[in-house]
Amino acid sequence: MSALISLGGKCKYTNEIAELVGSTSPVIAADRGYVHCRSLGIIPDFLVGDMDSIPGELLIQAKADAATTIKYFDKDKDQTDSEIAADIAVAEGCSEILFIGAFGERYDHMLGNQMMAASLAARGIQCVLTDGDTYMYTLTPENSPYLIEYSLFKTDRKIISVIPIGGDINEVDISGLKYPLSRMPVPLGSQRAVSNELMPNYRPGNDKALISVSNGVAMIIMSKEDL
Repeated sequence: MSALISLGGKCKYTNEIAELVGSTSPVIAADRGYVHCRSLGIIPDFLVGDMDSIPGELLIQAKADAATTIKYFDKDKDQTDSEIAADIAVAEGCSEILFIGAFGERYDHMLGNQMMAASLAARGIQCVLTDGDTYMYTLTPENSPYLIEYSLFKTDRKIISVIPIGGDINEVDISGLKYPLSRMPVPLGSQRAVSNELMPNYRPGNDKALISVSNGVAMIIMSKEDL
């Protein structure tokens, strides 16, 4: 089961985002993340947080909607709204979580969300974080090899990086990209697998790439060239 957690960062409402969120359940809005849900035509199952950033008129709307369970938390709490939302997804038995609105101007929140995703992946819960432009995918031995299909949606994200986020990676294998790797050690802090690229003459819908790690947690980051 794949949950959607809508956070309060920026999010571009692309066709790909609309397709991805349509297959998720439950849907959990963290405070201002409710804005993204409503912009995408989604009524969340849960709205959680201290409600310090959700627009007042949308909070009124959420209160009037019987389909949304609202969980209020004090502003002076020990968890962020993102963590609270992730805990609900885990309690609901989800094995995958899609985070939208995961990036923004608060770099502490952005890094915190990435580290939380790494922690979830280490527990067997695979995560995707996106703002509609850049996509980050957790990678572990359990979901290796990760398949990247050169679909029509993904051809504009031609820069692909693999970054250790949970310690040293003993072996990284990459095939189907411009710079292949075979059993390459990539220690924590290394940028050895940063800025790989799609093959120059790729065929959308036909070609594919495979990325594997032997241990630990890494983040696959797919970016556009012009960001």
